[in-house]
Amino acid sequence: MHMELSRAPSHRESTPCSLVLLLMTSSGALTWNLYQQIRSEDYPFANNSLILWDAITKWVSDYVNHYYPDSELVGFDQELQAWWYEVRNKGHKDKKDEPWWPNLKTQEDVIHVLITIIWVTSGHHAAVN
Repeated sequence: MHMELSRAPSHRESTPCSLVLLLMTSSGALTWNLYQQIRSEDYPFANNSLILWDAITKWVSDYVNHYYPDSELVGFDQELQAWWYEVRNKGHKDKKDEPWWPNLKTQEDVIHVLITIIWVTSGHHAAVN
C-alpha cells in the first residue's frame, strides 16, 4: 500500500483527520487493515487522540448547533464574524488571502474551526511538548 502524504491538506496537518487521510487508499477508501493499524497499541497517540478528537467533535457540534440552530444565525452574528475577521486578518496577516480559510457562514464552518483550535491547543499541544 502506497501512502500519499500530499493527500493531507496543509492546514489540517496537526489534526487526527490527517492520520486518516494519510492512510486512505488512492480510491479514497480506508481499508480495515489500515484502520486497525491506526487504532493499534503500537501507536497509542493515534488511538488516544482519535478518542479525544471524537469527544471534542461531539461537544462542539452539540454546543454550536444549540446556539446556532440555523446557518443564517452564524452569518448574522456580528461578534463571531468580527472575531473571525481578526483571526484571519490580524492573527494570520501573512496567510489572510489563502484559499483554505472557511467563510464562517454555516454551523459546520464554526464547528470545524472550533474543533481545530481546541485540538491544536489541547491534544496536539500536549503530544508535541
